[in-house]
Amino acid sequence: YPQVYSLQGEKEMTEKIVLVTGCTGFIGRHLITKLAKQNYRIYAIVRDVKKAEQMFLNNNEVRKKTTFIQGDLANQEHTLSKEIKEKMITSGSEIYVINLVGGGPLTTNKKLYHSIYTINITTLENLFKILEETGKIKDVKMFVHLSSLAAMGAL
Repeated sequence: YPQVYSLQGEKEMTEKIVLVTGCTGFIGRHLITKLAKQNYRIYAIVRDVKKAEQMFLNNNEVRKKTTFIQGDLANQEHTLSKEIKEKMITSGSEIYVINLVGGGPLTTNKKLYHSIYTINITTLENLFKILEETGKIKDVKMFVHLSSLAAMGAL
């Protein structure tokens, strides 16, 4: 039987840190609310900080525990490494990364292939590059990636 792994059951470190992408999506907003209640320190990469702050305006737990970092993982010329170095203070703590960026329609339309590839593959590649560039990759204890059927292309 596969083991069920729970972040909640982990041995406590100085601070429990989670880097989340896709936190303004359906799953993401519920996830960071739950993580904030479990006292995780959350760093969330978002394309629009104002939108994210507005989304969680009435959620004091999320507002207290979350630092929104503006950036677009689909952009090859990202400046996120600098932002993460400046804002993501981890001081050697273990980091959990939860990547919820993904999506797109299941289609055979060749015109949509590039955007689907960018959403599902390029963003993931850029996230790993950023973790390597900032030196945070060595502190990543767990990397969770939730994608979309669209990443496979039409079946």
